[in-house]
Amino acid sequence: ENGRYHDARILSAAAAIDMHRRHATMHPRVPGWTLGFQEDDANGRRIIEHGGDIGGFSALMSLLPDEGVGFYVVHHLESTNLRFAVKRTILDRYFPDRRAVAAPVPHASDASRLARFAGTYRANNWCHSCADGGPNVQDFDVEANDDGTIGVWGDRWVEVSPLYFIASDGRGRLGFAEDASGRII
Repeated sequence: ENGRYHDARILSAAAAIDMHRRHATMHPRVPGWTLGFQEDDANGRRIIEHGGDIGGFSALMSLLPDEGVGFYVVHHLESTNLRFAVKRTILDRYFPDRRAVAAPVPHASDASRLARFAGTYRANNWCHSCADGGPNVQDFDVEANDDGTIGVWGDRWVEVSPLYFIASDGRGRLGFAEDASGRII
């Protein structure tokens, strides 16, 4: 309700709207970050959420602003996927995905061009002031495949527009950016 609960207001509507607005993303066609939240669009819904792990617990707060719905999951066992499984179950039950899925078709002729994406990347949510990125740094490898796909996180991805990839099953999306020198980041 943009900072309001019945007659009580905890922040201005303008501040809440600004908090919920996208402020950063690696690619305009993939979810990014608002002020204090990460974006998601599971099941075709706009979701803003914030989660974390601490001292034996994991938590996730998910808001669906367009539906006026939110839920909060907290559980024992730090760094498990239970919160995400509960989120998926809630979304599938109450907000099922009705979008048609179209699997992209790779072209082997793209293989040499996609070599520029190969390398080791670091997820941006790491401690920038800690030695070596701190304990929760997430590095991942991207491989260029001979079939005209890139390999990331155990899946193959097809470039469908500049710097924008769709997973081979048609469900996941991945975006890259270029720095001023044209280097993929």
